[in-house]
Amino acid sequence: MADNIIFLDFDGVINRNSMNHEIVPECLEVLLILIKKYNLKVVPICGALSFGLGTTNTKKRLIKRLNNYGIFDIDGFIETNYEGTFLGKKLQNRTIGIIDYLKKRGNVNYIIIDDENKREYNMLGLNYINTKPFVGLTMKHLDKFRLKQNTCYGFDKVIYDYKDLSNYKFIVNSNNLVKVLKKVYEKRSNNI
Repeated sequence: MADNIIFLDFDGVINRNSMNHEIVPECLEVLLILIKKYNLKVVPICGALSFGLGTTNTKKRLIKRLNNYGIFDIDGFIETNYEGTFLGKKLQNRTIGIIDYLKKRGNVNYIIIDDENKREYNMLGLNYINTKPFVGLTMKHLDKFRLKQNTCYGFDKVIYDYKDLSNYKFIVNSNNLVKVLKKVYEKRSNNI
């Protein structure tokens, strides 16, 4: 029997993109209903895993956070250190990580719940629910929830390469918004 996988973003799904990342109880309740009803294994796809930030400590913190919410069946993490394209169009590393995961896992039923990347998910024919930022997952999404069997159809047209993005770091302003993505070694070379 195939596993049921939910690729889960945090911001805009179980919180409302708040600066303090507080989980909204109503959004979490809907997620827990889905997990229980469909026996879902969770694969986090949140931004904390992107740009080389998906360190062992980050992953441990995310697992602990999910466990604190009563979510214990976590089926690993997507690899986000990829750059690639689909029919010449650049893809987000999160999208490529999901495709790579599905290619490696093969026989799974899945759904993506995210408030971003709608265009890419549509273009690739991926199964997803698009939540609204500042609203998150609601009871209305229960009716839209449908698992889809992974067929890897069209994935051969996605061209991607592993890139060690751990040499990058975020520089953020006081509003905690990303302003600059800069290579660490470039900064070091300027100090020499």
